[in-house]
Amino acid sequence: MKERQRIKNVIKRLSTYNEEIDLQNPSLLSEDLKYYLQYYKLPFQTVNYHFGVLKVNGSETMMQVYAPEKCIGTIYLLHGYFDHVGTLKHLILFLLKKNYRIVTYDLKGHGLSSGPTAVIQSFEEYVQTFQAVINKTEALYSEPCSVIAHSTGAAVAVDYLLRSNTHSFNKVILAAPLVRSHLWPLTKVGFYIIKPFLKEVKRKYRLNSSNKDHQTFIKQDPLQYDGIPLKWLDALIKWNKKIQIASRSNTQLFIIQGEKDQTVDWRYNIQFIAKKFPGTILSLLKEGRHQLFNEREDLRLEVFHLIHMYLTKELK
Repeated sequence: MKERQRIKNVIKRLSTYNEEIDLQNPSLLSEDLKYYLQYYKLPFQTVNYHFGVLKVNGSETMMQVYAPEKCIGTIYLLHGYFDHVGTLKHLILFLLKKNYRIVTYDLKGHGLSSGPTAVIQSFEEYVQTFQAVINKTEALYSEPCSVIAHSTGAAVAVDYLLRSNTHSFNKVILAAPLVRSHLWPLTKVGFYIIKPFLKEVKRKYRLNSSNKDHQTFIKQDPLQYDGIPLKWLDALIKWNKKIQIASRSNTQLFIIQGEKDQTVDWRYNIQFIAKKFPGTILSLLKEGRHQLFNEREDLRLEVFHLIHMYLTKELK
């Protein structure tokens, strides 16, 4: 209980941190920041670590950059709904060992970033934040840059790529991408029925990983949220209508998808994305669930192996 209360207090204080991120000089680590990094098992002692705020349209986005001494590339890492940078620890550690710089941040309303918890008025806000992060960083790094995005983060990446014909990404990897959620027709019907009466519905913690430690940790994580705001569902429904008319892109995507995923409507999502990005490559994991970066070790390592192969052009 003492540890849980301490991390809650630390998060509360870090959430009010307002210093702009300095990408030239590593951050000085306060006791609060050290404790946050240790609690979520994020690396900071063997890398150049940068932490701070990026202001986007009046909101404060908490950015983090992890850089090894010798970088062979930069990877923009986007998390999913209800998640945050701390839930990406396994992938961050893996990529750092392969000498990639990691640029990541908490989505609006998530983690340490500002905004009502788990709420977005429009997916446009997610895309604007991603663009701002790219604008802030890309001129500083000469190495090839790629993006790895999970779930809602993948939706952000898809939207961004469909808008941009001049993006600088060398590789794009999507894990369990969101377009529509699981049981989409029922979700929409339920949304319109309860919309006049409720502001949110209770979140059901699905079995989205076969890693029992992860399942236990998520239920105790103070940066999680127990409700699904209807404003977010409204934004997802509107985004689905909007994305239908987007033009195709020549960008090649690599999708990694678990066949036991019951968080997203993965069969529809893959088909939809492949139509928008005709060069899409797909790898299905028979035992994989939604949290592919937090699966049990053997599945997680399989996912990371696929990522490494694609980044190094061994998988085409």
